[in-house]
Amino acid sequence: MTGAVGSDFFGTYLLDSLKSNSVDITSISQKPDTKTGTAVIIVEESSGENRILITAGANGSVSPESIQPSLKVLPDLIILQLEIPLSTVVAIMEMARDKGVDVLLNPAPALREVPRALYSGLKHLIMNESEAAILSSSLSNEAPISDEKRKMGKGDGVRGTDPNDNMQDLCTRFHTLGVTNVIVTLGAKGVYYSSSVDGECGHVPAEKVETVVDTTAAGDTFVGAYAVAVVRGGNTDGGKVEQAVRWANRAAAKTVETEGSMGSIPWGDEVG
Repeated sequence: MTGAVGSDFFGTYLLDSLKSNSVDITSISQKPDTKTGTAVIIVEESSGENRILITAGANGSVSPESIQPSLKVLPDLIILQLEIPLSTVVAIMEMARDKGVDVLLNPAPALREVPRALYSGLKHLIMNESEAAILSSSLSNEAPISDEKRKMGKGDGVRGTDPNDNMQDLCTRFHTLGVTNVIVTLGAKGVYYSSSVDGECGHVPAEKVETVVDTTAAGDTFVGAYAVAVVRGGNTDGGKVEQAVRWANRAAAKTVETEGSMGSIPWGDEVG
């Protein structure tokens, strides 16, 4: 893992927690006289749904120069979020493209103004409904989607009353900007996915759980599990996107049954 924490209690606690879970923390810097990025999480007891208020803290100091040493040994996949400066995210993606390393972008927290270059050559884009709405709002002035481009997904390209039509239109907009695999998590409604490689797309229902306790870490769990499935599978071509989505869906379902964030994320052998 690469990033930055502050020289406060939270920074030390986070590093210790990551290390105890076998995460390599050698590329995480601890900034003196800086607060660790924090999130205030509000969970609704009746539904388990959450609201998160974020303060960037040390995350805001992560620069392209600070990331370069960690790329001396090329990873199989780079996962990026938007909790570090956007300029750093763009620089990392450019470095990854130059080195032939696939990138998974989880645009959280979402920004209304995102440079188009961010999508060019992006292998995986995973976002929830809110993030998809925010990002797609900046694409509203794009040219209408032709039936030919709409056929990037399965089917005859004819729009109907199925809500998946709207999801496919959304995914196709990102495909046209250069994204290979687009995944939209829909909470209790499941996941919609689309790949521009072979037209693979579809809706995966949410896994049934006995009691939803806390949804805080569901999105991060989904991203992590999807990434693990992709790396283990070697690639996501030829029908493998759905396999990765289904496994990530099961992992996220495990997470929402337990209170908390990091502590609720399951190990791979607990997912099945």
